[in-house]
Amino acid sequence: MKNNQKKGSNWTAYYDPDTGRFFAEIMYTSREGREQYDYEISQDIYSRLGTFADDIENERLIKTARITYSFENTMYGTLGPERTVWDEEAEEARKTAEAKQKKDLKVIFLDYTGTMVQEDEPYTRELLSYFASHSDMKSPKEILKVIWHLIKEIEAESHGDGFLKNDEKIERILQICTEKYGLNGDWDHIHEVWRKVWVHAPLYDDVRPFFERIKLPVYVLSNDDLCYLEESMKLKDLHPAGIISAETARACKPCRDIFDKALEIAGVKAEEAVFIGDSFTSDIEPALKIGITPIYISRKEDAKLDGVRTIRTLDELF
Repeated sequence: MKNNQKKGSNWTAYYDPDTGRFFAEIMYTSREGREQYDYEISQDIYSRLGTFADDIENERLIKTARITYSFENTMYGTLGPERTVWDEEAEEARKTAEAKQKKDLKVIFLDYTGTMVQEDEPYTRELLSYFASHSDMKSPKEILKVIWHLIKEIEAESHGDGFLKNDEKIERILQICTEKYGLNGDWDHIHEVWRKVWVHAPLYDDVRPFFERIKLPVYVLSNDDLCYLEESMKLKDLHPAGIISAETARACKPCRDIFDKALEIAGVKAEEAVFIGDSFTSDIEPALKIGITPIYISRKEDAKLDGVRTIRTLDELF
């Protein structure tokens, strides 16, 4: 059974739910006969297929994968109905395409919260505890759900003339929580604790080694304000090639503007970049739409997204 097929002039790629693997076929037909090449491709290759303007580039990308079967079927039957073909030209094309793929990748964009820094940390727990003691919401799980929903809702509308910086977003959240959930605490204190979350949230253990071993430029891309991200990087002694914050683009993820600004600052095309993030809505989906190759990091559990490479840690990359 073939699911989620992608097609080009001479190729077809698909996901096989029975095996949980991705495959592609390249077929050439002429008056002399037909040649077919079958490949097992990675989820990353599958996600990139169809993003090239020139369909030849899609075929070249497929040929970087492992060929599993091929046959040549002539109109005259001189070679029999099927004959396995492992020709030097196909192997050379595979090597050339693989080298081109590595060469094309010029930059890595890295999400901040949930990808680089931990969400379950002391200041976040202090924040949840304060909301529990100063509002009608008593369960940390309920509070986190409400706040996270409000953040995503506000950020989705935060762009252009309606753009809001971090503290303005928090102000909006506090207003809603006061009206709907009886919040009666010290707003200045909440702002102070929230700022500590943005700056002092600890790194995941794999982040520093990732920065140390990666030769490509790594840019941090986040909805947080530039001043907090810069302070965080300084305290953590990390040195990204650059930081693209929401205020840089006056737009929050998932708005396309922040991704366009990231590409502009890095000086690359969409197909020359990858973006690693932990949110499908804010990171993966918009990256796919703009043509950046997304990599979904799911730190707490194994996850699977159709057409998107998924990892548990940054150690799995490059």
